[in-house]
Amino acid sequence: SAKTSSQSRSRGPVAPDAATHDAIFNYTGGAYREFGDFFKGRPTSPEIAEQAKRLGDYLNDPANQTETKAFRGMQGSDADLERFGMAMMDDEPLSFPSLASWSANLGVTENYANMPTSKKDARQIILEVNNLRGVPISHLSQYSKEEEVLAGPGKKYRVKDMQERVIPGKFGDRLPVFRSSGRPR
Repeated sequence: SAKTSSQSRSRGPVAPDAATHDAIFNYTGGAYREFGDFFKGRPTSPEIAEQAKRLGDYLNDPANQTETKAFRGMQGSDADLERFGMAMMDDEPLSFPSLASWSANLGVTENYANMPTSKKDARQIILEVNNLRGVPISHLSQYSKEEEVLAGPGKKYRVKDMQERVIPGKFGDRLPVFRSSGRPR
């Protein structure tokens, strides 16, 4: 069930209605690919389309957003690293056309970056944003320990720094870390 308004914070999200809560629960329960398909203009079921639109509207409402430091662990390719590096050199924003799932917990992010993959050119990447405008959803998620923060579709970020950090993992011990200290657009 949705949290009551007394559990909402003045600097954070307004408690979602039941349908939005269901959309968050469905997204975190494994339907994130289908939600991504909706935001990328790919075919989805009418139910997913309705939930994705509702969730996107909730996440993009400034009244529900809070600024936080957040991390995103991902597996990319050398081409991704080049794209991020070029964006930094050219001072061009990176864009996420779909919802972007972040975590306030760096350890969770490192785990995602180090997950097994069958991709031959996989590179473990961590994105760090110092002032992500997103909606903390841990209290609504199926995986509350991930300290998940969702950012709405279409957010853009400027890469301000790129470093390699030593993080012990199954697939190597160097992870590129991209930092964005600029406000997302």
